[in-house]
Amino acid sequence: IRSLVDAAGDANPELAVLGMSATPVVNDLTEARSVLEVIDGQDHQDLSTRATSRSCLAMHQHFMLNGLRYRPNYEAQVKTYRVQIDVDHLIEDLLEIESPTPLDTERILLAAKLPAIVDACLKAVRRPGQRHGKTLVYVQYLEEIVEPITEALEAAGLSVGLYTGGDKDGLEPFIGRYADGTAVPEADQVDVLIGSEAVGTGIDGLQLACDNLVFAVLPWTAANYEQVIGRLNRTAQTAPVVN
Repeated sequence: IRSLVDAAGDANPELAVLGMSATPVVNDLTEARSVLEVIDGQDHQDLSTRATSRSCLAMHQHFMLNGLRYRPNYEAQVKTYRVQIDVDHLIEDLLEIESPTPLDTERILLAAKLPAIVDACLKAVRRPGQRHGKTLVYVQYLEEIVEPITEALEAAGLSVGLYTGGDKDGLEPFIGRYADGTAVPEADQVDVLIGSEAVGTGIDGLQLACDNLVFAVLPWTAANYEQVIGRLNRTAQTAPVVN
């Protein structure tokens, strides 16, 4: 992108650049510096990308000088519920893992989470006066995570679709319309969409069918967490509350 902007500037000395980003910083400060360099055409190697308070403050100052922050005031209210789950019976299983990874831990904890996940999805379907009745279930990992959740939901009588890096077939049945705008027959629609990190950015339309979100496995960063919520809490959400 920087090369394209530089070439455009060579062709048009009056070039003006407007940069727009919902997440200028997601993982590290290198992303923020790159955004600044694309916008103003300057080399900002003087800005440190080390994860320190001083580096963050310096980057923030440059963003304030070169732009503004806008947060839409959406009509829907976001209500967050935290479910307490007893996992004491899984302590021995967790301690037996050699060199545990976050995925190893989540695989074991998932068994205790499943009843709460299913219960939240069923409540959305049965909620009195519900606007949509569908649920987006977010998972950070796929292996040995998606399949157990799918099986538990289907055993409870719910239909399930997927939106992951390798399988995006569940999106249209969940939203209820095809890419050409025609409606998906009700019999072919799904109650729950299990989405991975792929669902977190660049997806619009989920808010038309869903106001219920379950984090089965949390994303790594607060920015990604807000991005997933932003799939439902956005323009055209007709429900008064996003749960």
